[in-house]
Amino acid sequence: MRIKIEQYEKDVIVHYYNRTSQGRTLFYNFLDYEEFLRTLYHNTMTMGANVHAYCLMPNHYHLLLQQTGETPLYQILQRIMTSYAQHFNARHNQYGKLFASKLNGKIVNRDDYLYNLIMYIHLNPVSAKIVKRPEDYTYSDYNIWIGERVSDRPWDDQLRTYFFRNAQGYYQTVNEYLYRKNV
Repeated sequence: MRIKIEQYEKDVIVHYYNRTSQGRTLFYNFLDYEEFLRTLYHNTMTMGANVHAYCLMPNHYHLLLQQTGETPLYQILQRIMTSYAQHFNARHNQYGKLFASKLNGKIVNRDDYLYNLIMYIHLNPVSAKIVKRPEDYTYSDYNIWIGERVSDRPWDDQLRTYFFRNAQGYYQTVNEYLYRKNV
């Protein structure tokens, strides 16, 4: 979904997602995942954005970002994706377009949507049947959200506190959702 340039203003929260072109693999190994996260955090920190949630899947990604500075999120994301695609192609001796589309993002402007989106992002590996429980998936920040892992990168628990009070509250909410939905 295209977002108008004028919609990128300070404090806007956007859900970004994209798949690879022609079903290619986006992350072959630990080093690829780490390079993506390093690039993500370096650029968001230096250009003015918060990473609220993420999940990196084998052929796509989900990012929940908030613009905190004057640089529009789409410019930050373009830099991240270009940098990662160049790294990926060089590392794996590939060429051509890595992503299926330029940039997919949706502005999050309602609390109920944000509440459900956080769980959607973290439950992506469960829905894809990669793992049975979200805490078993390495390449998301779910374990930070539930207090099982300390972030080695800047992390703001503002959304967790706002919606779920604390780590235990989020863990219980996700488990109740899984029980109801039988994901």
